[in-house]
Amino acid sequence: MLSSRIEGTQATLAEVLEFEADAEASTLPQDRRDDIREVQNYRQAMRQAQDDKAPGELRKIPNWIGPRGCTIVDARFVPISADKLDAAMGSWESFIHSSMATAASDRWCCRSSSGKPASCECSTAI
Repeated sequence: MLSSRIEGTQATLAEVLEFEADAEASTLPQDRRDDIREVQNYRQAMRQAQDDKAPGELRKIPNWIGPRGCTIVDARFVPISADKLDAAMGSWESFIHSSMATAASDRWCCRSSSGKPASCECSTAI
């Protein structure tokens, strides 16, 4: 449900489940019901995308985030274009395997509830 915040919708998992159990009996306000319907639309789109694509396949068409029916020009967010995605993913993968990324991940060590370093897989405690 957290990803729905990108679009400005607000619905908890409990609210979505309550609504799905019996939408007619729901006591939620209309604006919350509208948000839940939007979350349901996201879930349906995700299921359809999973059915339509092979795992690991990158998109081949443009997409964007914005109000219903908006064009790419009016979108709130437009990710990298599909024709540049393969090269960008390659660059990202190279970064992940680089020494810079390894050094950055070493700063994220575990700490116990006492605040002292706990056992973890990184090499540098903060």
